[in-house]
Amino acid sequence: MKLKFKVMATTFLAGTCVCLLGGTLSLEPSTAKASMVLESMNPIPQNLLTENTISPLGFNHYISLYPLPRAGDRTIDGSLGMFGDPAGVGGSTVSVQVGGRTLFTATVNQTGGFMGTFAIGYTLQQGEVMTVNANFRDGHRLTQTYTVSAAFMKPIVETEVREGVSVLTGTADPQSEIEIRDSEWGTNLGYAKVPSTGKWTVNLLAPLREGKYITVRATLGGSTASRDAIPIEAAINPTITSDPENGSTTVSGMSAGGANVELWNDNVKIGTATADKFGNWSATVQPLLGGDKLVAKATLFDKMKESTSYTVSLSKLEQVSSVTTNSTKVKGKGTVGATVSVKESNKEIGTGAVDENGDFEITIPKQTEGSKLSITQSRKGTTSVATEITVAKGLDKVSEISDVTTESTSLTGKGSPEATISVKAQGVEIGTAQVTSTGDFTVNIAKQEEGTGLSITQSKDGDESEVVNIIVGSAQLKAPTISTHYVGATYLTVKAPERAKKVMLRIDGKIIRTMDVTAPNQTLRFYVNDLPALKTPGATFEFVAQDSNGKDGEVATGTVKEVPEPTLATYKFGEGHITGHVGTDITRISLYDKAGLLLRNGQIEADGTFKILATNLPALRVVGDTFSVRATTASGAISEAVQGIIHPGVLSAAPTIVDYYVTDSYMTGRVAPNAAKVLLRIDGRNVRIGTIAADGTFRIYTNDITALKEIGAQFEVVTQDAHNFYSEVAVGSTKFIEAPVVSPFRAGQSYINGTVSQGVTGVSVSDKSGTLLRYGQVYENGTFRIYVAGLNAFQNVGESFSVRAHNANGSRSEETKVTIQP
Repeated sequence: MKLKFKVMATTFLAGTCVCLLGGTLSLEPSTAKASMVLESMNPIPQNLLTENTISPLGFNHYISLYPLPRAGDRTIDGSLGMFGDPAGVGGSTVSVQVGGRTLFTATVNQTGGFMGTFAIGYTLQQGEVMTVNANFRDGHRLTQTYTVSAAFMKPIVETEVREGVSVLTGTADPQSEIEIRDSEWGTNLGYAKVPSTGKWTVNLLAPLREGKYITVRATLGGSTASRDAIPIEAAINPTITSDPENGSTTVSGMSAGGANVELWNDNVKIGTATADKFGNWSATVQPLLGGDKLVAKATLFDKMKESTSYTVSLSKLEQVSSVTTNSTKVKGKGTVGATVSVKESNKEIGTGAVDENGDFEITIPKQTEGSKLSITQSRKGTTSVATEITVAKGLDKVSEISDVTTESTSLTGKGSPEATISVKAQGVEIGTAQVTSTGDFTVNIAKQEEGTGLSITQSKDGDESEVVNIIVGSAQLKAPTISTHYVGATYLTVKAPERAKKVMLRIDGKIIRTMDVTAPNQTLRFYVNDLPALKTPGATFEFVAQDSNGKDGEVATGTVKEVPEPTLATYKFGEGHITGHVGTDITRISLYDKAGLLLRNGQIEADGTFKILATNLPALRVVGDTFSVRATTASGAISEAVQGIIHPGVLSAAPTIVDYYVTDSYMTGRVAPNAAKVLLRIDGRNVRIGTIAADGTFRIYTNDITALKEIGAQFEVVTQDAHNFYSEVAVGSTKFIEAPVVSPFRAGQSYINGTVSQGVTGVSVSDKSGTLLRYGQVYENGTFRIYVAGLNAFQNVGESFSVRAHNANGSRSEETKVTIQP
């Protein structure tokens, strides 16, 4: 506390009265450790004017230091004072001690002031206790202590000090006052008080000029620290900070504050802007085209700076037609003037240009279903990201086309529901129709001459099927269609041709049976179980149809065949089904025990595979016992029996393996309930036996297996049951954690940002010597951030640090090394 008063003293018979006529009160900062010590009243001397006597007017003696002591100080500045004595404090003495050692002694001047340098270059340290002893002229002694506070930090300037800058930012002690001055003339350029965060911002009265110098000074409680003669560098080169892409109408960037910015495209000026005081600028332009080269030119104080060249990116093609196995064209929308390329397996199969309307159409050869097409557009050396298209199955060709004769006025067939059927004769469309919901169509046509070629296609949703070509025939009936006839079948079936009225069965040229046709394309069943000639494999027979005029049509010849035997898959003890495959025309599959007793019929799928339920059958409970299966056709013919054997069983499923990384010490996963042992195989050999926990999880020690230290190394895990039967095999390969991708980092940033690969759960950062500093946070979208504000390792441009990724098992990636940018 520091007190100053104007004093008037008046002597009365009874004593002395001191009146405070006016004054000011000043409080020191709250951090001061010392308090004022007030003296008690002194006895009144006989002669008030005698030299070196104790004045009865002296009271409220005090010591004042300004500024208060801080670490690093080598000098002291202060004053002594008291009230009520007209003679003042001149001639009083003062001494300063730290740790019992006297660092300074002096006699104060007439105003009570004293200042000087500590003995032998002594420098104060934070936390030391400094004692100030004062011997006043009137004989009073006063002692006051101070605790040395932290050194007053020099202000830090975070903004680049360059021409055109009109806003400076930095850090300093909270509550200190920042003043920016011209170093040469001392002119004040800006002022601010530092808030509690320690971050300051000063808006300058005018933009900085290259070649001059500034001083940044911080003042607090009488302490002053400054950075002197900071050179003002040249203005920054302009940059384009937006991502110009095809179609962009706005380009933004950074330059010197207040600069006039011009945007050029291949030596043509396309836009202008004026940068704000922070250097931000934005220009409106005509829509950009991919491949254009942009340059920003910024002029300030008649000096021009030019940016590097920026290329306008080409966007990915979004409007591309679908491609099917029938397609011979790829169509879509792109950038005017761009070249579009279509590739399959990195082989170019078609190119074309985008016209002035933004459309393209490229001819390609037909592709197979599932093929992957990669489509890109390029302009001025810039290529877009590829658009990937999978070739879909196109419309099938129409089927079951009816015969067309010189008398036909329509044709029928099968197609895709709601597709449009087109019939052309010599390239000219002669009839169309739509396929019904049941897949049938009928197209009306004019009568055609014999030998005329007809082309039939179906189209739907922009896809057109392959052409089916037929020839207009004569009016003679076609041959009946004979179903496959097997030895032992009771009936022989045929399909009558169009316009048929009768169908006849002939053997050795003789008509054996005749049936009337009551409906077009009717299927007829001829009873043949009583015909010995059809009991022999390889025997032939004929069918012929007659029209309404009794005229015979073409002849169809058939051959008696044996029922094809089914194929049987290996059956293992305990499996739920017996499986295999049957040939065409088979409608029933049957299971028999080793004695030939029928046990059960199975189910046949459309692709010819079959399965027969095998559970709860006593005949299938002994390993090594036999069984058999037989196939039966729709006509009742039965195949020979195919025998099977009951093989030893396996576990119900292969083990599951948790992703294994090259840095892992154990391989883990889960096994089937009846697994008794788990084994690790490499190159077909069992190399390690693991342990199985009660909950079905397994664990295999692998840290000493060299073969698993290579990325992509293959291995297998298999189990055995109590009977030593092996399970199905689980196959795996060693994985690795990809190193994180780290965004550019500038000195003083608060966060390190970037992305990590799937499976990463944590990230860490180390300084350039490899010392771990801090862990960060990984988010669901694969991004991460690490808080590094206040760490010295991230403040210096050109220094480096490294970032690693971690998974839940503690495995680490390779480090990503990052250099700190300005």
